[in-house]
Amino acid sequence: MRVFALQLQRSPAYFRTLLDILNVLINFFYGDKLPQDETLLKMQSLLQVYAADSADLVSRYFRERHREQKALQDGAPRSHNAPNLGSITIRCQMLNEHLRVEVLNARNLRPPDPQAGTYIQLITQLSQVTQ
Repeated sequence: MRVFALQLQRSPAYFRTLLDILNVLINFFYGDKLPQDETLLKMQSLLQVYAADSADLVSRYFRERHREQKALQDGAPRSHNAPNLGSITIRCQMLNEHLRVEVLNARNLRPPDPQAGTYIQLITQLSQVTQ
């Protein structure tokens, strides 16, 4: 349903109607008790996103970013053992003998040592191929 409805470029009103129907069904089958079905909750969450207008989507994005930043400040534990040092997306380009590095996106960068400042270490090994 998701792919088909999106390919038809349905309006947010269409998805709001589907969301209303889903909420009625959830209320009918579960009553006041919240469902624990992961598939059902994911479907409800996706319909909420598809039913949102631009202002709602922007608001949702900034709320999510605020939650992420708050979790980092509070030192929330991560789900896996690797330390969270953040993520960075870069684009590299060789121009003659110069390496151009462009930072496209940087999120949640943290220093590996709390006493040190935030930094990025870029290690490259360039070799010139001769023909």
